[in-house]
Amino acid sequence: MTKRDEGAVRWTPAEHESVFAALGMLSARQGHGFAAERANHLKDVVSGKTARLVGGNNAKNGPDRLVDGVAIQTKYHRTGAGCVAGCFEDGRYRYVNADGSPMALEVPRDGYEGAVGAMERRVAAGKVPGVDDPAVARQLVRRGFVTYGQAVNITKFGTVESLAYDAVNGAKVGAVALGVSTVVSFTRTVWQGQDADEALEAACAAGLRRGGVAWGASVLASQVGRTGVGASFGGTTRAAVGAAIVLSAPHLVRLFRREASGAQVFKDVVTTVAGVGGSVTGWHVGTRLGASLGPVGAFVGGVIGALVAGNLAAAAASEFLGMYIEDDAEEMMAVAEAVFTRLAVEHCLAEEEAVRVAREFVSVELGDTLREMYAAADREAFVENRVLPLVEKQVKRREGRSPATALLPIAE
Repeated sequence: MTKRDEGAVRWTPAEHESVFAALGMLSARQGHGFAAERANHLKDVVSGKTARLVGGNNAKNGPDRLVDGVAIQTKYHRTGAGCVAGCFEDGRYRYVNADGSPMALEVPRDGYEGAVGAMERRVAAGKVPGVDDPAVARQLVRRGFVTYGQAVNITKFGTVESLAYDAVNGAKVGAVALGVSTVVSFTRTVWQGQDADEALEAACAAGLRRGGVAWGASVLASQVGRTGVGASFGGTTRAAVGAAIVLSAPHLVRLFRREASGAQVFKDVVTTVAGVGGSVTGWHVGTRLGASLGPVGAFVGGVIGALVAGNLAAAAASEFLGMYIEDDAEEMMAVAEAVFTRLAVEHCLAEEEAVRVAREFVSVELGDTLREMYAAADREAFVENRVLPLVEKQVKRREGRSPATALLPIAE
């Protein structure tokens, strides 16, 4: 009987690079403006619109966003009038398209009416090129998805708005991780000779698990990045910390539920941290080695390096700690084997019958069974309650047979 392998690294830094590229902007003096751009952008993307962030090119008086081909300048000030005032230079509206028409102005949801009124007055004064009808101001000014206060809160640690933003923004991280993990897992299991349908099912399950880990790590890392301590670390380091926390959480939960010993949890957490650290190192080495083949080569090299180095580091840590800490599973298996042997002798099980009992016992999720056993007040009684019905099932199959053959094994 073997326990399920839970030591494999289910995380790489690959999918986090783009998510943290703009996180530093949120901490800048005008960070709430960047937050508003990205929150409104996410809303448009989720709504199915063709949206791009283009403000990063630093073009003078260029748009911040393009939505369905429309150039948009985003301004988030405390008042709607302040948003409009920030768009004028030397008394003229400074954000214009190549054809001379004014760009759309995106303002806070709660500042829309004030901005419209201010724009109407500017149009009436002839300060907006190509527009002379104040009524056009209501089309020129766009109501943003988030309010000014929400944009400010997105830049802060632990607020509802920042958590919601990170949850949605991190979804693409989970999607990338899910895809990469599914492909890698499917390819590996097929190479090992597993049936294609079973390999696909296992690969999808692995992808979902790893996608969840990557998503959770992204949210945690993004939140940490908003703190004074987290801002001093790079995005990959923050992502690694987040991944280590997410991957370690199930072990700590088992400790609180008394389903694992402190020594076992210590071993599992250290192994997890070692695996994540190895994954980061492997990612950096792999991307450098693959860089000569271009961006795709760097990405593939990083993923392979992260998976290989992460699993090797986790295996090494587990092996080293295993010399000093016995796994709870091994201790529980020793108890299970002792109870199984006693019941087999008491009921005169033939070898084939004993094999069938053992096979049924491990056909359920063995890892969960062993954890339940650890938490049981009487572990021997727990095993007996699970194994005895299986033994009695084999004994009943002998009914109706002659005394001379009653103890002979029954063929499958």
